[in-house]
Amino acid sequence: MRTLNTENLRKIIESGGVFFKENPSSFVFTCPRCGKKDRLVIHKAEGFWCCYKCKDEGFKGRPEYALKELYGLDLPYLRRELYGEGPSIAKVFIENNIQWWDAEVTPPPEEVLQEVAWNPAFVDARENHYAMAYLDSRCITVQDVVDYGIKFNPTWGTVVFPVQLDGKLYGWQERSIKDNFKYTTKGLKRERLIMFGDRLKGPEHAIITEGPVDAIKAGLCGGNVCTMGKAVSDRQLELITEGKKRIYIGLDPDAGNEIYRLGSKLMSDFEVYLLHPPKGRKDLGDCTQYEVLEQFKNAPKFFGQRFFNIKRR
Repeated sequence: MRTLNTENLRKIIESGGVFFKENPSSFVFTCPRCGKKDRLVIHKAEGFWCCYKCKDEGFKGRPEYALKELYGLDLPYLRRELYGEGPSIAKVFIENNIQWWDAEVTPPPEEVLQEVAWNPAFVDARENHYAMAYLDSRCITVQDVVDYGIKFNPTWGTVVFPVQLDGKLYGWQERSIKDNFKYTTKGLKRERLIMFGDRLKGPEHAIITEGPVDAIKAGLCGGNVCTMGKAVSDRQLELITEGKKRIYIGLDPDAGNEIYRLGSKLMSDFEVYLLHPPKGRKDLGDCTQYEVLEQFKNAPKFFGQRFFNIKRR
């Protein structure tokens, strides 16, 4: 039976840059899959975790899988830190007198992303009155439906936002038009994909947002993509930053720790700007596209400043 290193579990969580709460028995997070606050819980002593909203879909298990979702870290690294499985790379290099710059490290082969087919029950969102009424209430236009390929699931009453790259479909995220409940395609490699990735073609900048509505509201700015959660993985950053000069961080204001982590990581190689909603708006999804465009034009540059759960009400 594996013995969990609880001290390393705490170190990873405290240094990861993702906001969390703590009680005597658990670490508590916003779930990166469903987006519900205080639903993903990691038990301190045993490490077992689950999201109380998504657990029936299998979103639970050993701690390394939760940390992978939250922080975008590799499983081999997490298992080594949490259970001591195998020597660290640093230890191997030191014992064999190998210099870091001389070592040839062959990464494991990357799992091939699998294309999926559309659910035949889905229809074009323009064909459903309730879908269009919901989208209109979020200031999403008919042209946006066409541009972003938005569909509607009449079985569940959900608006469907596709996850595509180079025109290939890898999954989708659904939003209920009644209670805004979110559902992501089972098996979708969220940490290795971005929603609306083809929007990156052309502009010299990219805009990082966490939800599909946030991303669509930045449509007039161009380069607008969605990471489907507050935690942004290294692979997602590679996709977003390739060939770019300027990066705009448009995560929700309550993601202060992640905004700081991303800005600090990117600022040495890119011009980094902060795309916050205007006063009176809780996030970019609560704005009109013209409001976001104005914020984009006047976005302040990131220079290492911290933000602590900013609320703009």
